[in-house]
Amino acid sequence: MGCGNPGNQVVIGDPDTTTQRAGVDAAGRLKTTSTPGDSASAMTTAAIVSVGTSQVEVLAANANRKHGLIQNLDSSDLFVRFADGGANVHVLPQNGALQLDNPNFVYTGAVWAIRAAATGDVGVTEA
Repeated sequence: MGCGNPGNQVVIGDPDTTTQRAGVDAAGRLKTTSTPGDSASAMTTAAIVSVGTSQVEVLAANANRKHGLIQNLDSSDLFVRFADGGANVHVLPQNGALQLDNPNFVYTGAVWAIRAAATGDVGVTEA
């Protein structure tokens, strides 16, 4: 999947891929492309998940995850929790994003989300 207009995308510096780009479509939804730098790299997948007032698994556990990104595409706050079931909850405001990796660590467990009211879309990307 392409990112469309090159002016609506950003190149992400990732040593595990030769080219990785993220952008948004006309509706403001996250779109990505990835070209693996080696055969061990995973292909990037992206999805839109509807999240309401019941907890939803937005990203399943994946021991091979190299990158993960969650983006709140709705105007209501999104509450994100990790599979450990602890009190570690991240609040994402409208258009807020949560990256699941950094140079020293990649979270590979499941990710859950819920909203206090209403239902809205969440963009989820994984490689």
